[in-house]
Amino acid sequence: MKKKALVLAVAVSFVLSFISVLNAADTLSGSVSVSGVGKYLWRGQTVSSGAALQPGFSLNVNKFTFSYWGSDHAYVGSGDSKYNESDYTVGFADTVPGLSLLTMKSGFTMYTFPYTPVPKNNSQELYGGLTANTMLSPYLSYYYDPVLGKGAYAEAGITQSFAFGDFGVSGLLTGGYNFGQWGYSSSFTDLGLTVGVSYTIAGIVINPSVFWQIPLDSQYVNTAIGQLSVTYNFGS
Repeated sequence: MKKKALVLAVAVSFVLSFISVLNAADTLSGSVSVSGVGKYLWRGQTVSSGAALQPGFSLNVNKFTFSYWGSDHAYVGSGDSKYNESDYTVGFADTVPGLSLLTMKSGFTMYTFPYTPVPKNNSQELYGGLTANTMLSPYLSYYYDPVLGKGAYAEAGITQSFAFGDFGVSGLLTGGYNFGQWGYSSSFTDLGLTVGVSYTIAGIVINPSVFWQIPLDSQYVNTAIGQLSVTYNFGS
């Protein structure tokens, strides 16, 4: 109960801070996107073995971000494809004071599952992380969910992109460790490799990519999927 109260208090403080910044802001920036994926994979877990449609949007105000992400999919073992998940995140990011080489981030995510019976229809997670502002942008993030997830998850990764006019090429390599979250035994989860290309026209970014999941423990599977996202960026 104390853990849940702490998560709720942090969430409220983030939301109130975001509202105050929003009221003081002169301009906004953000994006609206929709993605199609061959499978819904998350932190090594196979949430859906079939295709999923995943819309989202984000609003950026100064150093704060509010984002929404949803997924229309069928859970593994269920043939019914529904809008099974809606997630809401409030986050903050800034360079580390006195150390511009590093960017720190923190935030709160509310996971909701509309078709899941109460009380298992929502969960809350706190997160924090560091990114080095260098080539490959190495990062380390830590997530803690005391509600349904009942555990923590750590992820590290590197990423690099190259632009050629309106075209781009990007790569992302991630690795994770599950500290007993969502009923899994504590172990390394997977290496995830994403390679994609992009084309930008009138503020719209079209980004086909391929994701390969390489398991690091027998709880997870070796699989590869295709992905296609379309994103519209707006604001300053």
